[in-house]
Amino acid sequence: MVEKDSKRFDTYFTKNADTDCWEWDGVIRTGYGRYYMGGKWWTAHRASWEIYKGSIPKGLLVLHKCDNKCCVNPDHLFLGTQRDNVRDMHQKQRANILKGSKNPNSKLTEEKVIKIRHLYSERKTSYAKLAREFKVSPKLVELVVKNKVWRHV
Repeated sequence: MVEKDSKRFDTYFTKNADTDCWEWDGVIRTGYGRYYMGGKWWTAHRASWEIYKGSIPKGLLVLHKCDNKCCVNPDHLFLGTQRDNVRDMHQKQRANILKGSKNPNSKLTEEKVIKIRHLYSERKTSYAKLAREFKVSPKLVELVVKNKVWRHV
């Protein structure tokens, strides 16, 4: 199956001379190439690994050294765990973690966090009262006061 598919697979990418990436030209879903092989759909980079490097051990992911989701160059791929993938993301500063009021799900602002901590430190109020005032849960107020969340403030 793999040898037969390599000739067909090779028709679905273009080699980029500047980056040495093999850019996927076929179907793309969620930023990743998709390839039909052996009766099922694969992400193109996983199919590339299977075709050029061999089988992927159970529980391992095929990761990109080049950080190009559409790259299928087997020399740009490596095997790793989900933990390896997250570590790689953080090391390459691709973690786009939005802190504080930059996070669209945030119910507080930096100013409100400062005020909560100030009011609580003066012992003028309780978690429950602060929670009602700032329209958040008492648990969130506790985490803010104990500096478990919003540590950047």
